[in-house]
Amino acid sequence: LSIESELQKVKRASTLHELQGCLRQLTERVIREITASRRSFVSQPVEQAKRWIRAHLAEDITIKKIADQVYLNPTYLSESFRLQTGETVLDYVTGQRMEHAKALLRDPKLKLQDLCGQVGYQDVKYFGRLFKQWTGITPSAYREQQLLDPRGESIEHGES
Repeated sequence: LSIESELQKVKRASTLHELQGCLRQLTERVIREITASRRSFVSQPVEQAKRWIRAHLAEDITIKKIADQVYLNPTYLSESFRLQTGETVLDYVTGQRMEHAKALLRDPKLKLQDLCGQVGYQDVKYFGRLFKQWTGITPSAYREQQLLDPRGESIEHGES
């Protein structure tokens, strides 16, 4: 039922008990809609921030830059992001960069230095340490692992 039809019920109520019941239902409905609207409004900037981050992984990403994109205060964005995702903005950025790096490491021709730039890192050593921290394996070992099929034969030779 729409809120308008519930208001019509209130107008047609003939007893105090019936009026109380209609008002209770109407109030509960309005509260549910307001709550849903607030949730939607709050999650929207976080989703926009996540999309912006994924589209700008190669750039220098700061909380301020992200907050400017979604028109929020950096502190409020950070708090909202953590509440909704369970992780900090920095952890999300790093995680996205590591996932993108994994995909790029599947290309044996791509140099590590170039790969680093594409995922937002200028220092190859720092990237290597961070990659190992996140994945438990070095970028080179990950690449090697990806280039071998389950039988241990090189994929780049066309054997599958």
